[in-house]
Amino acid sequence: MKIDRSFIIVGFIACLTVASPGMVAGQMGQSEFDKRVKVDVVRSRKVRPLNYFEKADSVSLLVRFTNTDTQRSFDGLSATLYLFAQNAADRTEWKFLGQASSALSLPPRGRHEFESADVRLEYDDRGSVKYGYRFDCWILVVKDGTGAILSTKSSPPRFAGLEGKLPGLKEGERYNEKLEPIKKTVY
Repeated sequence: MKIDRSFIIVGFIACLTVASPGMVAGQMGQSEFDKRVKVDVVRSRKVRPLNYFEKADSVSLLVRFTNTDTQRSFDGLSATLYLFAQNAADRTEWKFLGQASSALSLPPRGRHEFESADVRLEYDDRGSVKYGYRFDCWILVVKDGTGAILSTKSSPPRFAGLEGKLPGLKEGERYNEKLEPIKKTVY
């Protein structure tokens, strides 16, 4: 059986050509802040076993902003980091752990860091009786002086598009995937 290799090469080039315009279009939607400022969110890794099934997790996040532009500065901004933990027994439920905020001004080639408070969680997600909350995700919202959202980042993008509901969340309360309060009783 003879294979026509020209077809394989032409097909590969066509795939590259089709993919390139989509990548350019995705980059056009970025704000000036997203294009010029690099954001790193680093989680401390302090998970320790309590016994075979149970774990204790101490969570704190460090947010690091780096302005990569040599001429433009970003002044009068605010950054807020929201932390969430997922229920080990009911994966459709999240607990709002709290938020950390910081005023943000970045001169050209400048850096800024802030850290969230340390939150301690205990959970069992492997045994027959699952309980507690396990750290799941964070959402970072950067706003300008007027309150307009310049940038939103999250890990993973579970609550994307729900930035308007974040300021009304209460620490320690339970929410569903649409960030609506859960009223059910916990036994």
